[in-house]
Amino acid sequence: MLVTDREEVYRRVLVLRDHGRVPGGKLFCSQEVAFKSRMSSLQAAPGLAQLERIDELLARKRQMFEWYRTSLNGVPQLTLNPEPAGTRSAYCMGTALVNPSPGLSKETVMVSLAK
Repeated sequence: MLVTDREEVYRRVLVLRDHGRVPGGKLFCSQEVAFKSRMSSLQAAPGLAQLERIDELLARKRQMFEWYRTSLNGVPQLTLNPEPAGTRSAYCMGTALVNPSPGLSKETVMVSLAK
């Protein structure tokens, strides 16, 4: 699902979501390589239900990410998702970059987090 208030983004997505065909153009005549990614009504329904409570869902994801940030703050070999100035992350996927060192690898971090 894409939500935008930018007309140029909306127009671009109309082309990309339909095999690169320009809206109103010749049938089956693609202008560029693109995708076929239209949602069915059944797929859109859960998305619309989530949009009704988007503030609650985002607050919960931000809270969970803050727990990771607080708990892992003292581990210099880890870098978590940045949130650049002027942006607000949805934290739909927390990411930790691991700078390997003796005794520390992606796998050891995963085992520690699971505990």
